[in-house]
Order: sequence, then structure tokens, then C-alpha cells
Amino acid sequence: MTKHRKGVCFVLAIVALAGALAPAASQPPDPNKALAQEQLKLARQALQDLSQMHKSAGLSLTDPRFALWERRQVEAIRASGADQAELAAALDNYVKRMKQMEQFAQVAFQKGEINRVELRDAQYRGLEAEIWLNQEKAR
Repeated sequence: MTKHRKGVCFVLAIVALAGALAPAASQPPDPNKALAQEQLKLARQALQDLSQMHKSAGLSLTDPRFALWERRQVEAIRASGADQAELAAALDNYVKRMKQMEQFAQVAFQKGEINRVELRDAQYRGLEAEIWLNQEKAR
């Protein structure tokens, strides 16, 4: 290789290195994260409303809307850009709530208050929550 080519290669290597070390262009904020924060607020409000309905109007804890809004809450936390620790904590709480709902469903089934499909739904949600938590912990 000639001296001139070595010089050109050296300059190109320096330019490439400088480009690699230069700070990355700042990314615009993800608009979906703000939307997910709004979803999270709605999910928490809905869960409060359901809890109030349970206390005042006797809404059953096996009502599928509880599980729906619990799931939406976890999905919104994930979509809002929560860090791994926050998401793992939310999933751990979700597992506990779904297992509790599964127990309520088992009792309600034994009393004849819900049918077998509703019981299976509660069991499925409990397993699904555990899978999500295990997947997050494996990351």
C-alpha cells in the first residue's frame, strides 16, 4: 500500500471513529408514552370506580371488569416506558390480584354463583399473569 493510501485510510478511520463517538441525535419524545400515561390514569380510575361499586352496590369481585381493568393497567404501565423494576413490581401485583380473583371465582363456582367457563376464565388469567411475570424476570 502506498503512503498516500495509508494516509487516506487513516483519515477515513478517524472520521468513522469520530462519527461513532459523536452524541446521537436526540430522539423526539414518543407520543405513545404520553397516551399510555393517560390510559394508566383511566385504568386506575376505573379500578377505583369498580371498587366503589363493589362496596356500595354489591358488585361481585368475580365481575370480569375487574380483571379487564387490571390487565389494562399492566399494559399501560408497560407501554408508558416503565423501567424493568417498575414493570416487574406491577406484574407481581397483577399475579397476586389474579390469583385472588381465581380464589373468589372458585368459591363462587362452588356456591353456584358463576358457571364453569367463568371459573376457567379466572384460572386462565391467573396463569397468564404468572407467564407475563416470568417473561419479564427472564429479560
